[in-house]
Amino acid sequence: KPNLPIYFPISDTTYIKNGVSITDTFYHTVPPFEFINQSGKSFTNSSVDGKIKVVNYIFTRCGKQCPDMTSKLQDVYETFKGDNDVVILSHTVDPVYDTPSVLLEYAKQNKIAADNWFFLTGNKDSLYKQAYKGYKISALEDETVEGGFLHSDKVLLVDKNNQIRGFYTNTDYDDIKRLITEIGVLQTFYEND
Repeated sequence: KPNLPIYFPISDTTYIKNGVSITDTFYHTVPPFEFINQSGKSFTNSSVDGKIKVVNYIFTRCGKQCPDMTSKLQDVYETFKGDNDVVILSHTVDPVYDTPSVLLEYAKQNKIAADNWFFLTGNKDSLYKQAYKGYKISALEDETVEGGFLHSDKVLLVDKNNQIRGFYTNTDYDDIKRLITEIGVLQTFYEND
């Protein structure tokens, strides 16, 4: 049965069962969140419970990197467009500027409908904390860099149990192709489960 690694083990528990020593490893789980989507509606972790999630951080005023990231993710969007199992969550690092209406316009400019790709804004500290503690990537305000924000160019694959199953360089076409393949691997895993 195909499978992918689970990232960030947090503890091991060893016990004896039927005279055999068994070790269970417990892994990091992405914590609950509460943001606002491009339609201005509350968007929480329960909005995507039981779904495979593709996660990244961007901001709409970004020069080249974010438009490039969004463009590459459109392959993922098109591949899984009618699939209710897969969603893309693009969080902003610039929530003061990136209001729901700005994110909605950004989605429209990129020909993205709000069926399985959500652009999320909200409290800045919550967005940054979710990046760092939840997704294990960087997202912060930094006046020393162009645009004033620093964020990871990684895309994450998060499974239906909210565990991180993959990291991909969002600007690398081959990595995005691998992401598409590995979403399929996860889907096969759940179908055979």
